[in-house]
Amino acid sequence: MTRMTRGVVERADVSQLGSVANSLRPVGDGISRAADNVHRTIHGLDWTGQARVEAIGRADSEKSQMYGVSGAVTNLRTALTNGQSVMAPMVDSLKSSARNLEAASYDVADNWTVTDAYKYGLAEAFAAGDKDEQARIEELKRQRAEEARNATVRLTRLAQDLEAADTACANAVRGANEEITAMAPIGAGLVGGQAAGDLKAMRAGSMTPEQAARLRAATTLTPQQLEELREGRPAFMSQGQFDYLKSLMGEFDGVSLQEMKDIDERNPGALGDALRLMSIPNVHTVGGESGGMNRLPVGVQTLLREKAVRTDTVVANGQLRTFTDIPRLDDFKALNGLLGDGNQGLRLGADIDRGLLKQAAEIGGNMSPRGADTNYGNYHHAIDASELRETVDAMFQNGAGDHQAVADFLTGDNMDVTVTAGSHYNADDHIWDLMTTKWEPDELGAKSVMSWFGDSAGASGHEGVAAGRSMEALSDFIVRHEHQLTKLDLGDDQYTTFGQRNPELAQAIARSAAPYIGNYFGLPDDMLVNHTVGPLGKEGDFASLLSVLGTDGTAGEMMVRSSSAWENHIAHEFGDDPRQSGLGVAAGQMHRAVEAGIDDLDTTLTDNHQWNENVDFNARGEKIDGVLALLQGSGVPGLSDAATIAGPAIKGMELGDPPGDPREIKPWSSQIENYRDTHQQLTTGVPRSYLMIEPFLVDHPELVDRNWNGDGKGPIDFFDSNGDLDWNTVVENRSRFTTFYDQNLGVLDDNFNENTTSLVGGSQIDLSKEPEPNDSRRPPS
Repeated sequence: MTRMTRGVVERADVSQLGSVANSLRPVGDGISRAADNVHRTIHGLDWTGQARVEAIGRADSEKSQMYGVSGAVTNLRTALTNGQSVMAPMVDSLKSSARNLEAASYDVADNWTVTDAYKYGLAEAFAAGDKDEQARIEELKRQRAEEARNATVRLTRLAQDLEAADTACANAVRGANEEITAMAPIGAGLVGGQAAGDLKAMRAGSMTPEQAARLRAATTLTPQQLEELREGRPAFMSQGQFDYLKSLMGEFDGVSLQEMKDIDERNPGALGDALRLMSIPNVHTVGGESGGMNRLPVGVQTLLREKAVRTDTVVANGQLRTFTDIPRLDDFKALNGLLGDGNQGLRLGADIDRGLLKQAAEIGGNMSPRGADTNYGNYHHAIDASELRETVDAMFQNGAGDHQAVADFLTGDNMDVTVTAGSHYNADDHIWDLMTTKWEPDELGAKSVMSWFGDSAGASGHEGVAAGRSMEALSDFIVRHEHQLTKLDLGDDQYTTFGQRNPELAQAIARSAAPYIGNYFGLPDDMLVNHTVGPLGKEGDFASLLSVLGTDGTAGEMMVRSSSAWENHIAHEFGDDPRQSGLGVAAGQMHRAVEAGIDDLDTTLTDNHQWNENVDFNARGEKIDGVLALLQGSGVPGLSDAATIAGPAIKGMELGDPPGDPREIKPWSSQIENYRDTHQQLTTGVPRSYLMIEPFLVDHPELVDRNWNGDGKGPIDFFDSNGDLDWNTVVENRSRFTTFYDQNLGVLDDNFNENTTSLVGGSQIDLSKEPEPNDSRRPPS
């Protein structure tokens, strides 16, 4: 263990700690008084309107912040005071002990080693020949040597204790200072004029540590400011911090994105944070300034606002060639890099994220499937297709983490800042581009835009609202565009469906939709996971939603199972309170909508298949007719006649039977059948009865009969040791359980059944594979 040397201790003046601590008392008290004064003054002003609301909010925030700083100053004063009280006696003891030992003819080294320094020579000379005197001198030497050893141990240990106390004091002081630094207004000391010099040094690669720290401070928000932005509320920063960032943005006017990326590599993330932070409209100053798209450098604004795609048609070597050009692709790559290196926690309603999502959708809408023979770039410069797709994918990834921006991208709210002056953002066009571009399994950007609504459905505050707004807008879009999404043009008069083109995206949406199905049917608020999404316009809308997503088998299975889980949740809640007869109506509507959606899907797939088969059949027939026509008009003796006579036979052999054979097994038949069976198995018969009576018995424990014999077939116990229904016993004795259910809940169940039983139709349940019901005490997710 280390210890303080004597030289350090001799120079130490621990009283200075107390002096500094005393000087901090008026500082802490002054901050508290200032906080109270500002707060009292703002609240006392006689004014109204939004300005007063924002000023009072800011005053409340600053009072809390200033109180925190005052408390941190108090902690620093306490650390210094405690340090003095503990270390002062140790320092005094070490100093006085060393001096006393030296006065007694001992040497005390810098490392606190004590040695006997007494001059024995004269005494030994006088004792020459006197054995008794010589013995006394030797004993004295032994005693002093022992005392020196003991003093060494004592002083060394005290020095070690002092070192430990000093370390503890230093840690306490450092912690208090860090607390002050974290809680003090982060922009304190920043002014706009500093930005130009800092940027100049950054470009030259000569930033001082102070300049680098200043840039970081300018792009750092307090936890409270971050929380305000997360909740979609104004977050106020100091005027100096705002001016610094505003000046920095101005300095970048005329600087290329590539140069900005090169500059950022010397201080990774700082510029990306500055760009994102200054583009957040909810960043405010008390003076009335705010962030937003217009605060960004002109080059970034034009990149995010102006049309990103240009189509060029040229004649080369006698051939017409069309190029899909993205002239500023390198700028998008540079911006992706800048933002990707930064603090992803600043994706809190930034216009730069709104712009990225909008531009990514527009570029993606002009991309062909991977491997297609498409000319990207222009006649003089080709763009690699892989590079283009990677850039668009990264743009979606960057923007998707800003959930407020995604909600606006899908609803169209606050999006006019992403288009040129006088233009208007159209949400439908951009959702269409995102959904119908062919995405590959390894391209996760578009999926990340759609995949968080379900996870955030139950989130509190603004996050849950953003998730609900997003899912509501997307559901509405799918319902309104059902026919287009189930008949996507492949060219050559051939069609496919959304789920067949983008199965992973369909699955992401189906997964996200699960918690909101109860909302679509207007269930009571206390049964819902999210309270933002409203009911669909009509019952058939959910059938449309299922029909579109169900074009992918996995997504369809998700939708069927999710809606079945909601039906079971309705049954469970009815069993908990059978007076809620309206729940039967909702269950019936939901059940009928699922069945209708499956029917619609079957029809859609059948129509598409038959159309595509007919188009292919006719196209092949036209080719054969063309060949036969050439032969018939060849003028070769005998060949023309042979072609005419044999033509029909040749055509029949080459083409086979015309499409539309009713005996044909449809490729998707098992998919549709699986949807129907899954829905029936999960929502009818024993599972539904089990889920309905389970909560009913909790409120009516008198019905728990351990020796029930209501059907006269002998006593049976349907319950486990806790008195809860035992699923295995129920399944093994289905018919007897049905009788038990009818006797105890049958009459009360009439209101529910009259709205559902007539809609369900015949049961297709395979009783040998009765599925165990899900936990329906909570809303599905």
